[in-house]
Amino acid sequence: MALLLVAGNLTAADVMGPQREISFPDSVLTMMRGELVYPAGGFPPEAQQRILKGARRRGPYGRHGSSSIRTPYRS
Repeated sequence: MALLLVAGNLTAADVMGPQREISFPDSVLTMMRGELVYPAGGFPPEAQQRILKGARRRGPYGRHGSSSIRTPYRS
């Protein structure tokens, strides 16, 4: 997201404003869906709606890998 803002010389107001249509890269969409990170309290709902344009959002699932089957480690 930061790279998109810097490369496009954009501000948060540009992203949130209706006067500018921005095509967000897959990495930003993945982040906003909660697949990469999910900050405490989540992303601002207005930002998610604007960026995802109605696509399905996912909620926090806990730490990535926490649902993996644990394998005993033997040395």
